[in-house]
Amino acid sequence: MGKQNSVNIWISTFQQLQEKDLRKDYGHVWSLTFQYNLVDKLTPEQKKDGWKILKMNSSGRYVCSLCSNIWKSGLIQLLFHYRSVNSKRGLVLLLLQCPQCKSTNMEKTTIEEDKIHDFLMSLITTIRKKIYKNNIQPTTLKPPKCKAVPSLPPKEKEGEKNINVWISTFQHLQEKELRKNYNCVWNINFQYDLVDKLTPEQQKNDWKILKRNSFGRYVCSLCSNIWKSGLIQLLFHYRSVNSKRGLVLLQICREQCPQCKSTNMEKPTLEEDKIHEILMSLITAIRKNCYKNNIQPTTLKPPKPKAVPLPPKGKGKQKSQNVWMKTFHFLKEKELGADYGDVWSLNFKYDLMGKPTPEQKSEGSWIFTQNSFGSFICSNCSNKWKSGLITLIFQFCLKSKRGLVLLRIFRQQCRRCKYPNLEKPTIEENEVKDSLMRLIIKIRKCCYNEKMTSNPQTRGPAITKPHESNLCEACLFGICPKSQ
Repeated sequence: MGKQNSVNIWISTFQQLQEKDLRKDYGHVWSLTFQYNLVDKLTPEQKKDGWKILKMNSSGRYVCSLCSNIWKSGLIQLLFHYRSVNSKRGLVLLLLQCPQCKSTNMEKTTIEEDKIHDFLMSLITTIRKKIYKNNIQPTTLKPPKCKAVPSLPPKEKEGEKNINVWISTFQHLQEKELRKNYNCVWNINFQYDLVDKLTPEQQKNDWKILKRNSFGRYVCSLCSNIWKSGLIQLLFHYRSVNSKRGLVLLQICREQCPQCKSTNMEKPTLEEDKIHEILMSLITAIRKNCYKNNIQPTTLKPPKPKAVPLPPKGKGKQKSQNVWMKTFHFLKEKELGADYGDVWSLNFKYDLMGKPTPEQKSEGSWIFTQNSFGSFICSNCSNKWKSGLITLIFQFCLKSKRGLVLLRIFRQQCRRCKYPNLEKPTIEENEVKDSLMRLIIKIRKCCYNEKMTSNPQTRGPAITKPHESNLCEACLFGICPKSQ
């Protein structure tokens, strides 16, 4: 509660100051958001977008969420990134951190209200000076009296409510599944700097990892745009601290708004039944990995779904992936395994881009881009359309007699919907086979130095309706042949 109250004080104090000092004088609405991956140097792209930095130091106190130890620090660093988004909006990103902290569980600091007010007054003055230049006017605002923190805007309450659902659901499950059977109390905390590989020190401390993907929706805090995603990544770090306590750290993948291109990373909202399902798999993993052979079948039943069934497209996607895997398995056995004896496998990866990084080049990875023909079905209005410009990116490499192919299939949006989702295509088996045959030819040339009479040609676009670049995911990244 103390952490959340501190966050509320920062946000409510900033809202009060910007209302009376920025909105009143310039007609601009500024918002403050906490972000935990800021650095104290701006990239050239950030400078081009008008971002500016303000750094300050403060003193405050911390409370350990595991052992309740309290300590103070005079080296709390405050890092602000701020910019004017457009003629009516501004955005401030804030990072609080203590350079002395070495705990795996990063605790948030609590700073006194009068100090928060002073820091934000300095920020307001800097914004007036840097953003509005010569229009600086002396402010007459006085520090507020210590009163109850006003309620947050409704959009902030939605994200907070979803966090509470995670915590309350986990507490319910661990009470009946872990505490009842093993007399061990487990806690869950949110942390946004986790990585999907454990350090040697974490492995020594018996930390373990669980990764899951889920479906949910995002709401932009700037323009209120709503979008959905079926690839929300959830990363759990968990360990048994001692014989009576356990700790789970959870990171939920955040996304930027695709409409206003804000750098503000938005948190997703997941349905309660999905949260329950994911946490049940976590509980099972804890029982298996932390209590080993003491696994007992769970008797907990998930809550009744609130009429939020998955759209039927899910099965189609799975079937589509199976077609790619099955066809690749057949072709690689016939075209690669028989000649070279190497073992190749195919996986899907949805963050591949059109050019390999220097690190990927040094590891011997190759990128092969082509386009294919297929059909789409809108998950909102069931509109159907076809496209001959479905972009496919393959990344492949061969190491120690083992080859790996990663595939990304780019998506498209429905032209009829006001808030369309990015839909995955359905590609017929003959098209899949043609695409994979072109890939096999490329592999033989790049990995086995075979001399080909001609390079594998990408498929020419089929005759369909005119390609709309604003609805094509590959066009947004400049990878689609049409955008080039």
